[in-house]
Amino acid sequence: TLPLNWDPFTDFVLLWLNSIIFTDFLGTLDSGGCAMATLNLPALPPGYAGTKIQFAFCLNNLFDFASNPIEIEIVP
Repeated sequence: TLPLNWDPFTDFVLLWLNSIIFTDFLGTLDSGGCAMATLNLPALPPGYAGTKIQFAFCLNNLFDFASNPIEIEIVP
């Protein structure tokens, strides 16, 4: 079970996987079981400051593992 609530942001992320915004969000793990994804947000309006978004990952070969979520806060 992926420890996140599905919302419109989830749909947005899935729509733009591996785009310039969500670089390497979909891929494979290296031989050590590691991978790195990059979040490249453009400048956001000041009203987004303080907004918190959560991310988690899962292995999609039978969805046999999911991480704990992490929270990112948007700062000005």
